[in-house]
Amino acid sequence: MPEPAQPAEGRLLASAFLTLTLSILGSSVLPVPFAWSRAGVLPGLLIAVAVAAANAAACRWLMHAAAATRHTTYEGLVAELGGRAPALVTRAGLALLLFGTIAGDVALLADVAPVALGRLFPYADVAGRLPSGRLCAATLTVLVVAPLSFLKHMRSLETAAAAGVVVVAALIAAVARSAWAADFPALRDGDLSFWAPNSPSALVEFAGVIGFAFYLVPCLFPVAAELGARGPAVAGRAATAVTLAVAPAVYSLLGVLGAARFGLDTQGSLLVNGWLGGGAADGALDAAAVAYLCLSVPPMTLSLRFTLEAALIGETLGDTARLRAACTLAPLGAALAVALAAPRGAEKIFAATGALPVCVVCYLMPAWVRVAMLRRDAARPGEGGEGGEPLLEAGSPRPPRRLRARDLAAPA
Repeated sequence: MPEPAQPAEGRLLASAFLTLTLSILGSSVLPVPFAWSRAGVLPGLLIAVAVAAANAAACRWLMHAAAATRHTTYEGLVAELGGRAPALVTRAGLALLLFGTIAGDVALLADVAPVALGRLFPYADVAGRLPSGRLCAATLTVLVVAPLSFLKHMRSLETAAAAGVVVVAALIAAVARSAWAADFPALRDGDLSFWAPNSPSALVEFAGVIGFAFYLVPCLFPVAAELGARGPAVAGRAATAVTLAVAPAVYSLLGVLGAARFGLDTQGSLLVNGWLGGGAADGALDAAAVAYLCLSVPPMTLSLRFTLEAALIGETLGDTARLRAACTLAPLGAALAVALAAPRGAEKIFAATGALPVCVVCYLMPAWVRVAMLRRDAARPGEGGEGGEPLLEAGSPRPPRRLRARDLAAPA
């Protein structure tokens, strides 16, 4: 029998590109204008470019190493290069970072959904007939987030990703229209500095917000694993485009234009400032943003499920429906419980669960992997290109290496 036709390289690349775009452009779009209003235009742009370059390098290093070692999980790769301890640190960092992002995003739903409803239905808001933030978050999680999170493949989110791109484009258009119509008042009046930040601490805060906004590594391996032998090559190329082009453009436009409109009056969430004159128009924009927040959670839940399954069955890609359901429902239910306990605590959730893990998982560990691969190549001359074997190209017959969970019990 003839072998089934494989998807074209361009089709796989487009799918990975859309999925990774949704993964990186999550709830981080909301605080970017506030952070930029304190950091200044040029310092913010320079930091954003540096962070984008660092994330692009991290993604490329990890995909090169995955291709060279034939691993399909981050922690499996780290286990081979450094043994059990760094692999467990990587796994714990991934789980905490992804869980915190899910819980924080659901808490944001509890915070912003009532605002959208209040602008859409002001009379009901005055009469106290609108649902509470907790009820909104629980309803949206059950009806929208959960069904998408139970999808078998992460790349199945590409349609949702395309819808998310439309919403982000609408947000950019609304912010740009408002800033243009007001003649960029913060820049004109000096409320927003072009050359310098408000204070050194503003740069630190901005670096923290942008460093979190650009993280993509936790979602990279799940996408690459679904692409088979071509996964590292395709996912690496898609990640490069997303981190060096899409994310910098979106964050810079929203950040600079939003800060230029309201200056130091820019609020911590993009949705608090009115961009379309208030009323139903802003309510519709807020509702679209709430829908976008719902779409941005499933990439995190699917990535966390990938990490939990790897901890239980290793790099076999052989999960069952029961295991898939358990590794989806348990963390999503726990994240919802955390969000309902702190419906206005999204920023604290992100800070508590993301500050250290994002540094380790997305910046420090990729650099360590890069150094480890260079040392390995130096010890084995003639066995691969710079930083490991070249990325697997289309048509490569080499299957991914299979690592069982018990392999982490002893150094590789």
